[in-house]
Amino acid sequence: FFKNLGPFSAESIFTTIDCEPLNIEKNYTFNELVGIFKKSKNSISFIYDNENNNFTPSKDAAIVCSKKKSTLFDDDQKLIIVKDVQQSVATLSNFFYRDYINSEIEKFEEPSIGENCEIGKNVIIEKGVILGKNVKLSHGSIIKHSCIIGDYCSIGSNSVISNSIIGKNTFIENNCSIGQPGFGFHMKNFSNLNIYHIGRVILKDNVRVGSGCTIDKGSFSDTVIGNNTYLDNLCHIAHNV
Repeated sequence: FFKNLGPFSAESIFTTIDCEPLNIEKNYTFNELVGIFKKSKNSISFIYDNENNNFTPSKDAAIVCSKKKSTLFDDDQKLIIVKDVQQSVATLSNFFYRDYINSEIEKFEEPSIGENCEIGKNVIIEKGVILGKNVKLSHGSIIKHSCIIGDYCSIGSNSVISNSIIGKNTFIENNCSIGQPGFGFHMKNFSNLNIYHIGRVILKDNVRVGSGCTIDKGSFSDTVIGNNTYLDNLCHIAHNV
């Protein structure tokens, strides 16, 4: 759903944010910025001062944290110590990730449309989309690139689906927006910086979403709506739920 611009050298990371690195050579490479529970080899994750250390650190991954928080880690843990964790995360998120541009989306595979689908007027289905069988897309709906919609789903008129995987027998009413970025940013006078969201929206089976609802994609984890969940009209579901 997004473009990963990595890998990047540690040296380039150190010049992008104001930081004090520990146990990291300049030529070490990092592939991605992820949440603390999705860390992997050659990744950067982060932890805020008000979060618990209820995870197992990886010596192959670096953690962005404050000076205060750094004292809680082993002496050989790779750390990137900063004054403002949120500002650093916002900066690095936009350093690592961006949206696909139209010329890149045009290279994706043609949409896969299952049997007996009903496509209304003025519907846009971008490349990379997969529709199951017996899916109904009502007039004016937009399905953005790479979304997956399961069998027997219905998408209402003028609804926009992006960054989403939708299970079977799910009904989304008119004028909904599913999968847009959440309300996450670093706040600073006259220079707020958005955090790039890499999470998805996962709607499981037998979900009902009323008219005018919005469901934000996750920041560094997914927004997940479980089986048989019903939302009334005009509901907003924030990121990472």
